[in-house]
Amino acid sequence: MARAISDAAVFLVFMSVDYSKDQDCVTLFKYAKLTLRKPLVVVAVGENFEWQKGPLGMLLTDMVWR
Repeated sequence: MARAISDAAVFLVFMSVDYSKDQDCVTLFKYAKLTLRKPLVVVAVGENFEWQKGPLGMLLTDMVWR
């Protein structure tokens, strides 16, 4: 999986509460954003945005939301 992320032009994330609670997803997200500094496309999905209050939300404070 790490190789696929490093070879990708962008990192596409369908962000949900479940995604933000899954440790493997969090690790891959941090690897793409912090280590590789990949451009991110984040699509918020689900019934709420509680994930914004957690660690991944903190990492996305510099993004523009539309």
